[in-house]
Amino acid sequence: MLLSACSDPMPQSGQASHTWGNGNKYVGEWKDGKPNGEGTATYVGLGRYVGTFKKGKRHGHGEVSYVDGRKYVGEWKDGDPWQGKEYDKDGKAIATYSEGVSSAGVGDEGSKVAFDWGAFFLLVLGGLFSVGLLVLLTRWLSKNEDDEDDEDDEDDDRRAIKMGESMGTAVIIVIVIGLGLYFLVVSLDDLDYTRIASGLSGEEIISNEGIATGNKYVGEYKDGKWHGQGTYTFADGEKYVGEYKDGEPHGQGTYTFAHGAKYVGEYKDGNPWKGTRYDKDGNVIGTVSDGVRKPAN
Repeated sequence: MLLSACSDPMPQSGQASHTWGNGNKYVGEWKDGKPNGEGTATYVGLGRYVGTFKKGKRHGHGEVSYVDGRKYVGEWKDGDPWQGKEYDKDGKAIATYSEGVSSAGVGDEGSKVAFDWGAFFLLVLGGLFSVGLLVLLTRWLSKNEDDEDDEDDEDDDRRAIKMGESMGTAVIIVIVIGLGLYFLVVSLDDLDYTRIASGLSGEEIISNEGIATGNKYVGEYKDGKWHGQGTYTFADGEKYVGEYKDGEPHGQGTYTFAHGAKYVGEYKDGNPWKGTRYDKDGNVIGTVSDGVRKPAN
C-alpha cells in the first residue's frame, strides 16, 4: 500500500505533513525524505494506518483500519503484515498472521468445537459393519461345531443372535452418549465456557453487580483471565485493541478515544508505557516514555 509518488518537494526530516496528488496523506516523522518513525498514513478509499514506519514502509507495530470496518493490529515488516491479527467490524478475529503468513479463519471462531458429521457417520457405519461381521462369524462358528442334536444348534443360534443384539445395543449407547457430550459442549460454548479455559477465545459482556455496562471484551483467555490478543469496547465507543496479560493490557496495543484521538504503542500492567499519542486527524500530540506522558516537540 504505497503512498504514491509525487514530484512535489518532500519533507526531509523531523515532524511534517505531506499530501500526495492522489489524495493520500502522511502526518508524522520523516528521515531522508521518507516517512520514518511514528506517523499516520491515510489512503483514499482504502483506510488509515497508525503506527511505525521505516524508510517509507510500514515497519514495526501499527494498526490499519479499513473503510469496510476491518482492522489489522500487530507487527509489520517491510510494508506487509508480519505478526498480528485481523478483526472484522465487530471486533472478532478473522485471521492470524505469523511471520507474514495468514491463517484465515483462525481467531475467535477457531477455538469453537468443530464437529465433522461425515466422519461421525462413517464411524457409526464402521461400528455397525463390525458388529454385523462379528454376528455372522459367531453364527458360522456355531454351525460348524459338532453338536449332538438340532436343539443344541438352535441354542447356539440364539446365543449368537443375543450376542449381536447386545453388541448392537452397546454401539447405540455409545452413539447416544457421544451425541449427548457433543451437544453439551456446544451448549457450554454458547454460554462462553471458553473464558474459563486456557488458550481459547471468547466473548464476554461486562457487568457490574449484575447490571450490564454495555462494555464488551472479545479475545483470548488463559486461566480465566484476558490473555493474548483481545478487543475491549466501551459503551461510549472507546476501544482498546491489542495484547493482554493476566487480565490487563500488556504489550503492543492501540487505544482509540471516543473523540477520535489515539494512543499507539506499548502497555505495561494496564498502563501506557512507550508509544505515541495522536489527535483525531492523525497529528502527533505527544509521546509516552517509561509511563510518563510528554507533549510533542
